[in-house]
Amino acid sequence: MLNRKNLLLIALGLGLWWAYRVYGVYYTPLPFGSTDLTPILSQLDNLPADEYGLVFAYVKRSNGDVLPPSMVDPKDPYRFTARNVADAIKLQKEFLVAEEKQAARQKAFEAMREEALAPLRAVLALASAKRAIVPRAELVLPPEALQVTRAKTPNSSLIDKTPVFITSYEVKNQSNRAIVFFEATASFFRKQDKPTEFNKIASCFLSGLPNNLQVLAPQAMTSFRCGNVRNEASAKDRAVVAMPDSEVVVKWEPRLIRFEDGEELKMIEPKPLPVEY
Repeated sequence: MLNRKNLLLIALGLGLWWAYRVYGVYYTPLPFGSTDLTPILSQLDNLPADEYGLVFAYVKRSNGDVLPPSMVDPKDPYRFTARNVADAIKLQKEFLVAEEKQAARQKAFEAMREEALAPLRAVLALASAKRAIVPRAELVLPPEALQVTRAKTPNSSLIDKTPVFITSYEVKNQSNRAIVFFEATASFFRKQDKPTEFNKIASCFLSGLPNNLQVLAPQAMTSFRCGNVRNEASAKDRAVVAMPDSEVVVKWEPRLIRFEDGEELKMIEPKPLPVEY
């Protein structure tokens, strides 16, 4: 028959076993240098669902790497110093908070840029933007000369039919003042991607008036094209042209507009917001 002392020992043992089951998993070492968590899955199964996901997300993000604490800023939410499950959960939580703050900063910064661009877009508007592949001759020969050559000798070697990728644009002076100069960029992005410098699928920079114009009159339109005549259209270029318009976003950014009377509109780039952890 069990006495009171034995019962207490059994209760203590069960308590320790339960505590280990519940809390011991947090001290389980991570497999260093690998993203394979198979060896510790039985321990991870004791975690709540949210913490289970945090461990997997951290290991995937770190690629199994681990740095000595002395090599990183202890306040850096992007550090990879986790050696056990508890560390991984803590660092992944910090990372998610930092990412949320970064997203908020980026959104605020983009709003400031859009506000800075608004007065220039109100004056010089992008009416259309297109992607195409055309024969190189259309870019290197004046339209009149190309038309004459085609009429006289359709198979002339002067008509270079090498396919070249181009983007073309129409812009309109929506103001009641003549424009003599402008600088602007137009960039194509996939609708599913963030519009960043690294995600451009095509872009164009223009400085000055196109088509030998001296003045872009009030309410007048002009057009221009961009393309590298030296490069033959690649498979990637053809894929960009084949994309439906519904999957593409065009970002129009006039940076400088000079009017005939000498007055200028300039886009002042806002300063990035400070990073705070």
